Amino acid sequence: MTTQPTVPQATATAQAKPKFEFTTPEADTHLNALIYGEYGVGKTTLAASSVEVAGMQDVLYVAAEAGEKALKQYDNGHLTVVRVNQYATVARVYEWLVLHTRYRDAGDIEKLAQLESMITGVVPSTPKQFHTVVLDSLTEIQVYLMYQLMGINIGASKLDLPPDSPEFKEWGQSSEMIKLLIRSFRDLRMNVIIVCSMEEKEDEKKRQLKRLLLPGKLATSVQGFLDAVCYLDKVKTDAGPAWRLWLSSGQTFHAKNRFGPTAPEYIDAPTMAKLYDLNKTSTKETTDNGHTSTASSPSSSSTAATVRGPVRVGGNRGPVRTG
Repeated sequence: MTTQPTVPQATATAQAKPKFEFTTPEADTHLNALIYGEYGVGKTTLAASSVEVAGMQDVLYVAAEAGEKALKQYDNGHLTVVRVNQYATVARVYEWLVLHTRYRDAGDIEKLAQLESMITGVVPSTPKQFHTVVLDSLTEIQVYLMYQLMGINIGASKLDLPPDSPEFKEWGQSSEMIKLLIRSFRDLRMNVIIVCSMEEKEDEKKRQLKRLLLPGKLATSVQGFLDAVCYLDKVKTDAGPAWRLWLSSGQTFHAKNRFGPTAPEYIDAPTMAKLYDLNKTSTKETTDNGHTSTASSPSSSSTAATVRGPVRVGGNRGPVRTG
């Protein structure tokens, strides 16, 4: 006689809700991207154009380079600027946004208004609802972090006294803290645009390679944290000089994207609207096969994607490098 296995009684522990949930790859259509290029090429202007995109409004612009003058043309009521010259201020902005996005997603207008009044001193009848944060620039934020680690205080430290040189410990701390900063902002329930300056380094073939202006291996390691690393350049065309945003690598610069196989190599006359639409469309194209699920924290909320046809705004001459 065959004995049937007994089914153990469910325990309270077994019935407890897991610490994760099933979702789908296209559920989060937020854009997270890093834009780098030479000084004055138009990175700030490009990032600020996010205020013209309905799906990215309102925009919180964290200005670490005192470049607010370039933002005046985008003052349409959906842009709020926070000027920073200390790393600690950037950390406080992140903590504020954690609460802001929580109340925003819950539709709690009263708490949103109270949170905003902590900054302005006035309780607004219609509080801001931020869907995009811009960090401009990561290069300057890293400098402020190093100042903090070395005890240098802008506006208080004596200008005629040379500071101590950073040692191995400070470089290591700075690197890990910047990585944590990028990961933390990236995981916010909003679009995250990071601007970074550029430097040129000569390689063994005497080529001038363009790279992020960040110390040591940080310049390459942080690129893996984001869906897109874009190189902004001015190129010569038959019609004259034009701006081009590269989404895949060239011989002297690195770029990447996770926008799928139909993503172009570059965007001419780039705007955040073009990049945002490309992100939304390609995310849907490459993941909507009905067989893929991913795990997420129970605290995350889903955002439905708006689906359109393929976006072709640049060349597509071969395989797109993604990472």
